[in-house]
Amino acid sequence: MSLHLVSSDARPIIRNDSGSLDRAATITRMSEHLVAAILHQGLDTSSDSDVIAYLYDAPDRYHHRMVLDHYEDAVAAAKQTLVMQEMSR
Repeated sequence: MSLHLVSSDARPIIRNDSGSLDRAATITRMSEHLVAAILHQGLDTSSDSDVIAYLYDAPDRYHHRMVLDHYEDAVAAAKQTLVMQEMSR
């Protein structure tokens, strides 16, 4: 028997009219994973290989091509989120 944990904020994957994943939604979701990993697991975003490995193993199970295509934008969005959180304190 295996145990599969699902986060409490699980959302359906958003697809556009062509059936492909929506780029903006994908980057937003990836950045949310990264913010959580940075805050709670100490993920080092200066290491591309660590970020790529984390996203590849994220609960959404992104395809490796999707990770490689979007991880830089997701890291930038995550850093922006962290800055905004810090400024709002």
